[in-house]
Amino acid sequence: MEQTVQDVMTHEVATLPPWAGYRDAVRVVEERHVDALPVIDDDRRVVGVVTVGDLLLKQEASDGPFGALWRRRRSGRRAAALTVAQCMSRAVTVAPTATLCAASRLMHKHRVGGLAVVDAAGRLSGIVTRSDLLKVFLHADDEVCATVQQALGRAARDITCEVTDGRVRLDGHVQLRSDADRAVATVRRLPAVVGVDSHVRYEVDDVESMAGA
Repeated sequence: MEQTVQDVMTHEVATLPPWAGYRDAVRVVEERHVDALPVIDDDRRVVGVVTVGDLLLKQEASDGPFGALWRRRRSGRRAAALTVAQCMSRAVTVAPTATLCAASRLMHKHRVGGLAVVDAAGRLSGIVTRSDLLKVFLHADDEVCATVQQALGRAARDITCEVTDGRVRLDGHVQLRSDADRAVATVRRLPAVVGVDSHVRYEVDDVESMAGA
């Protein structure tokens, strides 16, 4: 079964309420050694996120003539923030049931290093970071092999796997080339797989025949 966000996320998360002061945010960031803090309301619903970058706007805005220009044209209210609500950014959230690939795509799309994990009501369940997503590559080879066989389903009767340092070697014999290609594509999509070497043989090249039809 493909791993999901809830399998790798951090459940115990440092948070802040929107009314917390600027210095409160700086203090928690320093004490917890984190780059971002979810901002939640009284019902634990995520209303934003405050990052180190958000907090640094105040320092950048105070840097001489450039700071004045920054304040006028880019940061304004956020650079002069006194509370978390005034300096926080929009939170990028993900469901706990989302796949690790989907979480990775969200981080890349929004250029963030972490996602707030929320339930169907928008309440905070945890946080998932880039380093959390990388943990899947540390799974033991026998665990990866078991995951591959499960993902292959019925095709695992004809295709065997051997895993070394996360690299999967597929061997076996199937009737159609499309079956072999489908198996390779399935294995490549698994988050814990570093690479795939296919040595699966086939009887009929139905891929080439369809291309020439």
